[in-house]
Amino acid sequence: MRLVVPILLLLISLLPAQAQEAGVRRYFDDWLAACRSDGYCSAIGYLNPNPGDGRVADYWFRIGRHAEESYWELSFTPIKVMADPTQPFTITVDDAAETFLGIDEIAPYGAINDFFLLGKKAQAVMDRMMPGTALGVTFTDETGAPGEVSFSLKGLTAALIWIDERQQRLGSERVAEMPPQGIAPAYDLPAPPVLDPSTVRLVNLHNDSSNCSVRIDEETLNRVWRAELDATHSLFVVPCEEFAYNFIGALYVVTEFDVTPAIVPGSDTGTGALANTVYSASWDDASATLSSAYKGGNGNCGSAGKWHWTGDQLELIELRARETCDDTAVEWPIIAGGPGN
Repeated sequence: MRLVVPILLLLISLLPAQAQEAGVRRYFDDWLAACRSDGYCSAIGYLNPNPGDGRVADYWFRIGRHAEESYWELSFTPIKVMADPTQPFTITVDDAAETFLGIDEIAPYGAINDFFLLGKKAQAVMDRMMPGTALGVTFTDETGAPGEVSFSLKGLTAALIWIDERQQRLGSERVAEMPPQGIAPAYDLPAPPVLDPSTVRLVNLHNDSSNCSVRIDEETLNRVWRAELDATHSLFVVPCEEFAYNFIGALYVVTEFDVTPAIVPGSDTGTGALANTVYSASWDDASATLSSAYKGGNGNCGSAGKWHWTGDQLELIELRARETCDDTAVEWPIIAGGPGN
């Protein structure tokens, strides 16, 4: 769906005058500030402005405010491609990220590719933009391909102060949580998948951590596997990396009310794996035992561990390892745990 020309015409009619009223606009480094005759003002950052094919730009990010309103409206507009509104949008200011999903957090208003940020996450983005240096947006386009763009924030603060001066609002709060005024939703979006609160907490905890290079999204969520530790505790394993004989998984203990990394004593095999990551995890219901195995060579060396769920933690049963990678069929020696431990 590439409705570039009709969308462009509609967006130009909605633009805050930077293409309509000469003399009420001003560039501040990488941002253009402009005001309409009705008092609405905005600052816009462009990526690849005027590419020569009829588009204003490939993408833009806009911060606008009506003269009579106290809040700012934040929106991201992809023009080069169409974004899939049912998929997450992640807005990153320097190193801090917020993921928006669903019509309560991000939705198109006025035009089908003019996506407005809503709610407390929009406020968090607004708070970070003033002192920030760069704003990034990741999304999924209509073909299912990932999209990623970055806007410089140089000049944004000066542009917003210029708007404050024109609207006689110097010193006013920078609030941004409400839907845009006077613009109807472009269409009704389908509701996002309903995740139970525990799964939401798991996704947030994992994606905020640095012990796994794989973030949980819609695709990887389908690869997360779960084992029932007991009546109230579940073990979730998130895939991190996969190799010929091995995969690394990050482990979490999940209850109805809490999610915590599963501390696995002795799981570090010298490869830099952290305390809640193991190789090739498996679970045995009958013995309530977690097993892992790291295989080197042709699978005849490496390490293997077993842990028992005690009701509140994973307790090491034994850890075996063999450094010599030959074809000799021998039992790997125990290096930790074992009988009497």
